[in-house]
Amino acid sequence: MRRITNDLRSITALIFISTLGLGAACATDDAEQACGGNGELHGDHCHCDSGYVLSKDEQSCLPAGTGGDDGDDADTAEPTGTGGGATDTTGADSEGTDSDAEEALTFTPEEVRAFTEVVDTKRVWVLEAIEDTRVLNLEIYEAFGGPTAPTTVPLTAAETDYATCGTCLLFRDGCEAHDDHFHCGRAWMPEVGGAITLTALGTSAGSLFAGEIDGVTLREVTIAEDFTTTPVPGGETIVLETWSFEATLASESSGEAECGGHGHEHDDQCHCDPGYMTDPQDPLNCVPV
Repeated sequence: MRRITNDLRSITALIFISTLGLGAACATDDAEQACGGNGELHGDHCHCDSGYVLSKDEQSCLPAGTGGDDGDDADTAEPTGTGGGATDTTGADSEGTDSDAEEALTFTPEEVRAFTEVVDTKRVWVLEAIEDTRVLNLEIYEAFGGPTAPTTVPLTAAETDYATCGTCLLFRDGCEAHDDHFHCGRAWMPEVGGAITLTALGTSAGSLFAGEIDGVTLREVTIAEDFTTTPVPGGETIVLETWSFEATLASESSGEAECGGHGHEHDDQCHCDPGYMTDPQDPLNCVPV
């Protein structure tokens, strides 16, 4: 993965600290790390996800057939259900028919907000929509091929991975607000297919960020520290009902975006955090040294 990927995503995550919250949303807890990210720690041994088996020392979960305990007494977790009211389209019903006829998830957020900022000369847009414990983010990265004018973006393979997407759609559930960010239990990104239509893509405070998400199916994923995205084995699939959005863009220097998230304003100039300096082109912004 190119170093610019980590730098740009990390800088943007800090600029929009309340918007993204990715460090908390996508990090695994100690129990998941102890089980190799493929199960949960129960007492002194792991309960493994579907498709994984318990290791000989019972402290990790390995892909089936790679040397774990493949016997009948392997300790595996039960398949996850359709938490949070989402529609599970991964399985079949009791009669053996598929579940394509099930209704799509209707997303009706109580709050929608949007921000924009220029990072390393490239513009970024972030929209955040909150519905109870669910949070949906739409993020546009010019540096990764994201559009800079109204258009329709088909969701290709690049848009299914947070490390490569230029038009990024991230859906999370089990979220709780913690100070200025969210801690979320699960995350989804799109499968290939569907499209995001942008009808307004403003670049200044008070302008509009608007469009529609249509024909999108989301798959449950984990996102690593380098933003590489991996589908969860046996994870939940969500069909998202067509959703239109419209938000007024906030000021670039307002709220948590003060000094680019890396310092504080003082006498019309930023005092930057260690490792950052005042932007030569913008005294109210901090950039990496």
